[in-house]
Amino acid sequence: LFGVLAYQELPIALMPPLDYPTLTIQAVMEGAAPEEIEIELTKKIEERVSTVEGLISLSSASRPGLCEIKLEFRWGEDLNAAVQRVLERIDRIELPKGADPPQVLRYDPTLEPLMVLSLTSDDTFDQLDLKQKKISELRHYAQKVLVPILQQIEGVAAVKVVGGLKEELK
Repeated sequence: LFGVLAYQELPIALMPPLDYPTLTIQAVMEGAAPEEIEIELTKKIEERVSTVEGLISLSSASRPGLCEIKLEFRWGEDLNAAVQRVLERIDRIELPKGADPPQVLRYDPTLEPLMVLSLTSDDTFDQLDLKQKKISELRHYAQKVLVPILQQIEGVAAVKVVGGLKEELK
């Protein structure tokens, strides 16, 4: 009897609270090529943080103007302490001119979208101008028709339109 009562009162969570033991370091240097980002930012940051206590793996990506370094720690590691250790190491790096101070971000799975919708058209056009016009119409439809409908659904926190062609006046 007690088991049945306890089972009925058991809370169910769609996304249970989990602290993923990962941190991401982002460093921005506007206008820099990936090779320059790799040499001037990524390598320097990797050298400093590679010996942080509790670190399991380190991976990085250098893109135009941006470097991202992903740090994975052991499960159960105190992430607040890990953030402090990483910040202490990063503060000692001499950054090149034009580089913004690196940011340390924690991964939060609750910020990930629960649903992604994609719009397509069956129309095929040979001319580029007509194709671009159709893509622009799809974006306009998503912004003016779909977004208001989706925002009215109970439990929807945010709706974001990404992609397509934005209208531009010349």
